[in-house]
Amino acid sequence: MKKRRRIKWDYVFIALIPVVILIVLIWSIIMLDIEEKKHIERVSERCASQGYGIKLAYTSTGDEFYVCNEQ
Repeated sequence: MKKRRRIKWDYVFIALIPVVILIVLIWSIIMLDIEEKKHIERVSERCASQGYGIKLAYTSTGDEFYVCNEQ
């Protein structure tokens, strides 16, 4: 009769760590994209109610944000 091999759970957990990190990274990128789209929609609605369009502006550190194009 053959002996059954036991699964070495240490190796399973070590293999799962990169998979979990990858899933969390992909989820966070998707959530950031969703938040950016919501921000653009809010600014666009606010500016459109005043009769303006939107434009991309930059902070002194290089971060992007959207503001009403009042010109």
